Amino acid sequence: MPIVEWLGNVTTTADEAITASEDMSQGERDGAKAFLQYQLKDGPKPAVAIKAEAMERSISGRTLDRAKQELNVMASKMGSGQWMWSLPNNTDTTLPKEEDNRTF
Repeated sequence: MPIVEWLGNVTTTADEAITASEDMSQGERDGAKAFLQYQLKDGPKPAVAIKAEAMERSISGRTLDRAKQELNVMASKMGSGQWMWSLPNNTDTTLPKEEDNRTF
């Protein structure tokens, strides 16, 4: 069982801190999902290129992996050994409105 040690006086309860952390994680994952949908809207793309672009946009590898899983992104290994990512055929590729694209 995890233990929290408060250093000094705080006005936030442990439950409030955990909830805030979970909310932030969900927001980051939603941004990563929008990023993936945008990157893959025109078809398969090399995984290495997507990961590099995500890193440049400060999207962590773990957040990208979770977003990939939630969107059911497909990974296919090409004959050259390169991995390609693509959206499944039944995915709604409706992208966020133009003004929402600023997040990625």
